[in-house]
Amino acid sequence: MSGSMLVFEVPGSEKAYAIDVERVLNVIEPTVMTPVPLMPGLVRGIVSHRGSIVTVVNAGVLLKAGARVGNDVQLSPNGLQVLVLRDGSRDTGNVGLEVGRIRTIESAESLGEGVVVVDSEAMRAELELRVVDAIASQGVLR
Repeated sequence: MSGSMLVFEVPGSEKAYAIDVERVLNVIEPTVMTPVPLMPGLVRGIVSHRGSIVTVVNAGVLLKAGARVGNDVQLSPNGLQVLVLRDGSRDTGNVGLEVGRIRTIESAESLGEGVVVVDSEAMRAELELRVVDAIASQGVLR
């Protein structure tokens, strides 16, 4: 952990969330998102970022922050941003976390009591499990 945390909001939640800035490759504001059939509701779709495909995930659903499943949330410029998460130690990212407003970057020590720190590795594992389960339930995986 670098000690610096990116603090953000999730639509539908009163809480603030924080993720280690070293885990965030980039912040983008996509204007086009392509839906992906057979994916669980937490997967909003895919976007192109620097020539790579990024799967965009609804942070509110994944973090159990009270957000609804669905694709009725408006894309930027209405305030939603995507945190492209670093894939391990590489300078690539294939998962994007759709968030609301980014509040600030601050040190881990100065985070307020109400800020929930996101474990990006546990979140990736949860996402992978949900996607595999969703595909399996469609009879695609045998």
